[in-house]
Amino acid sequence: MICGLLAFSARAMGRAFPGDMLALGTPDAAGRFNLLVIDLQHHFQVSFEDVAGSVEWNQEGELAFAAGSPGDLEEVYVWDGAVLRNISQSSNVIDLDPVWSADGRLAFEALSVGNSDVYVWDGLSLINVSQSTSQDFDPAWSPDGRLAFSSTREGDPDLYVWDGTALTNLTQSADAEDRNPAWSVDGRLAFISIGSSNQDVYVWDGTSLAHIAQVVGNIDGRLVWSSDGRLAFAASSVGNFNYEIYVWDRVALANISQDAQSDTNPSWSVDGRLAFLSWRDGNSEIYLWDGTALTNVSQNPARDDTPVWSTDGRLLFVSERDGDAEIYLWDGATVMNVSNTPESDEFYAELWTR
Repeated sequence: MICGLLAFSARAMGRAFPGDMLALGTPDAAGRFNLLVIDLQHHFQVSFEDVAGSVEWNQEGELAFAAGSPGDLEEVYVWDGAVLRNISQSSNVIDLDPVWSADGRLAFEALSVGNSDVYVWDGLSLINVSQSTSQDFDPAWSPDGRLAFSSTREGDPDLYVWDGTALTNLTQSADAEDRNPAWSVDGRLAFISIGSSNQDVYVWDGTSLAHIAQVVGNIDGRLVWSSDGRLAFAASSVGNFNYEIYVWDRVALANISQDAQSDTNPSWSVDGRLAFLSWRDGNSEIYLWDGTALTNVSQNPARDDTPVWSTDGRLLFVSERDGDAEIYLWDGATVMNVSNTPESDEFYAELWTR
């Protein structure tokens, strides 16, 4: 994996970033994906080549991602603004999809022939927390440092929770696949249970399971929690590609999008607003739901896609309004191009704010 410096020495910069740091994905001429990191205030840039899967900032501004040069298997790297470290260092497995805990530990999947494991890096060493010859995947951290993941060790995927010492089978379902764990800020765990004819959403509160929704069709993507404990997801019925956005407020489930065209990709702001992708205007636009009304915040005939909020309440999305795919930022009043890379397309962004 090669790190190409575009505008400054990352080592000389140190960990004290000069401003907000934007990580965005962009393909190269060979069709591989690269990662570009831009300081929005001073426009310093650093690039990392051949990146695979997700990228994620932690609270301290360290960036985790998986990458591998052509012909090499992917490994997990951590960049702190000064030093790039290979923290998985495995020669015969594929390491992917790192996720940070609140206390700075990193979980990721390690894939080998016929097996996948979940590892945790604590800053010094690696721990195999799944330790099974089955498939272990989808790691997700709780706010207090517990790790949930799916495992096939007892047949169909069940949801397990690791508390730092022991593993507990939370779901113990013999005829369904339990996947996509997502923790709320107060420690509740939502997940999708896939049966033979339907998909269900459950929430575990630490004691019991509550059945939140049954979808005779498909749930698209992730379950996402708001800071005040509401759960959002996109779902459609069988044979119908019209996805709607649903919100559960601990009491009832409501369809908040209600349109004949698809609505997907829900994303919560820190203050409880919900952004999502909608096709209701004949093209893809970014809509905002404030709990009462819907507002089109992108308002452009070009493709707008992939909404994601920063931790300080600014909205990022991909748009082709300037002829290629760029990252735009909406601050509540103005939409601005923050990537400004006309020579390449971008397809996702994650913003770290100091």
